[in-house]
Amino acid sequence: MTRRSRSGFTLIELIIVVGIISVLAVVLIAVLLNAQSSGEVAKARNFVNTILPAAIAKWQEDTGKGSNTYPRSGANKPGAYYDGNKLLYEELVTLPGNSGKGAYIGVDQYVKGELEGKPVFLDPWNNPYIYRNHSAKKAKNANEVEYRGKKYNDNFDMISAGPDGKPDTEDDVYNGSN
Repeated sequence: MTRRSRSGFTLIELIIVVGIISVLAVVLIAVLLNAQSSGEVAKARNFVNTILPAAIAKWQEDTGKGSNTYPRSGANKPGAYYDGNKLLYEELVTLPGNSGKGAYIGVDQYVKGELEGKPVFLDPWNNPYIYRNHSAKKAKNANEVEYRGKKYNDNFDMISAGPDGKPDTEDDVYNGSN
């Protein structure tokens, strides 16, 4: 009796190949998710460390303000984290645009959002940045409490609350951060 040779794969061989492909797919997905997260952090760092300081420098030059003067940020009090972002957007985008000069930050360099009916800058996780001007003189009266939270820089802070969306945590991205 002669045996015919069969061509093809056994069930075990197919299971092994599917297993290897599955492991490779899981590793690839993990690498891609990590790269996406790193890219978002890099975008936030670029905005707070490069784009915003350049826009503020142009604003200082055009308005005749000194290099130690920064756009206002409103009341530096707890709970008013995002008021500064609204005022900063107005100073760097809305007012120069309305005057015909053109915005200090190009539309392709930021994500525009809205908070309480006012436009704001959004970070890569679609949360408003926090802007605080520490160099401004602060009015002290019974209704206003001076901001006493963490200051990352002497003059102003521009902060992304990071992937978790909560300010003053370890994943924050702020001007001066690496």
